[in-house]
Amino acid sequence: MKIQLGQIGSIIAALNNVGNLDLPVKISYWFARTAKELQREAEPFEEQRLALLKKYAKLNEEGNLAFVENKATKQREAEFASPENREAFEEKFEELVQEEVEIKMDPLSIETLGDIDIKPAVMVGLLPLLKEE
Repeated sequence: MKIQLGQIGSIIAALNNVGNLDLPVKISYWFARTAKELQREAEPFEEQRLALLKKYAKLNEEGNLAFVENKATKQREAEFASPENREAFEEKFEELVQEEVEIKMDPLSIETLGDIDIKPAVMVGLLPLLKEE
């Protein structure tokens, strides 16, 4: 099955969430194998994201990424030397997240999940892994 790199983080988070449920063995095994496959793709994706940040973002005196607090979200984010650098990073990062990778798993049928209670927010993360019969 093909997955966009930008989807991997939310899928892994959803798989971690259902990992806490008491599931039938076959479904648990499928989720565990899928998480392992996705993790294999997540590592090079994160390396590429960091490489792009190091290329376009500001670095501090130690050569590490410089961060600032986003006033709107109150979260740290990379600091850029110029709007052009931010724009270049966002363009390259968008290309990266749109890349598709092949995961050696067949989609799981929604019917296979049966009566398992999965919250809608978690189901959204799982959707790329599921198929309707």
